[in-house]
Amino acid sequence: MENIKKKEFQNSLDLTSDELENYIPELLEGLWALGSMPEYIIELIGRSNLGKGKNIIDLGCGKGDVLVKLTKQFDIKAIGVDIVSDFIEEANKYAKNYDVSDKIMFKAEDIIETLNKTS
Repeated sequence: MENIKKKEFQNSLDLTSDELENYIPELLEGLWALGSMPEYIIELIGRSNLGKGKNIIDLGCGKGDVLVKLTKQFDIKAIGVDIVSDFIEEANKYAKNYDVSDKIMFKAEDIIETLNKTS
C-alpha cells in the first residue's frame, strides 16, 4: 500500500503501529461482524422501504456481514468493497454459505479508487 493509503487504513482502525497492520486478518479471525450492526441497518431500511429491488454498495464492507444479511432480507443486488483482501475472501465464503453469492460481488480495492471510478 502506498503511504497515504496505508495511513488512512491505519487511522480507520485506530492503529498506532505499522507492525500491527499485517496481523489484522489474524487478530479479527472468527469475527464476522466488523463495524456496523446489520440488525440496525436492516431495521432502518425495512422501516423506510428502501431495500426492495435496489442496488447497494458497501464501502469498507469488512467480511460482508451487513450485505449478506441485507441480501437475505431484501431483494437487492450489492457490491462490497474493502481494502483487506483476506476480508473479501471470507465475505465470499459467507455469501456462498448463505446462498446469496449470485446477488453480491465483493472486491478487494481501496474505496477511494472505487469512488474515483464511479464519479
